[in-house]
Amino acid sequence: MSGWFAAAALLGVAVTGCAAGPPLSSATEPLPAVRLVLGFAGAPARPGREVELGVTVHAVAEVGRVRIDLRLPAEMALVSGSTSWTESLHSGEQRERRVSVILQPGEYNVGVAATVLDPPYAGQVAGAVLYLKVTPASATWGSQPP
Repeated sequence: MSGWFAAAALLGVAVTGCAAGPPLSSATEPLPAVRLVLGFAGAPARPGREVELGVTVHAVAEVGRVRIDLRLPAEMALVSGSTSWTESLHSGEQRERRVSVILQPGEYNVGVAATVLDPPYAGQVAGAVLYLKVTPASATWGSQPP
């Protein structure tokens, strides 16, 4: 009997230890309805040259209309394209838009946000950031600050 009690006490400690950790998921926080990918398309990005910046919006759920807002820093000149638009997306669909920009030397970031306009996810916002380090000779970028 003492062996059973020791095993039960050990199990109680293990369960208590697991329960004290962070929850694996929460029913009160919905999963993102859209995902965003931000990156350069085509030729390598170089300072002073025109390059294409692509934004891909992927609907994880049935979202309907989504407003996309691209925030360009002062060091990045917009040559063509729009920095704000609306897409209509069904679950599993994705859309890509590109803008042409010219990079200037410096360390800065580009941000994009997607706001769901239709229920049941209306008001949900997803975002992505691209960090850049541009020297007179080259440009590097990634999802983490340089």
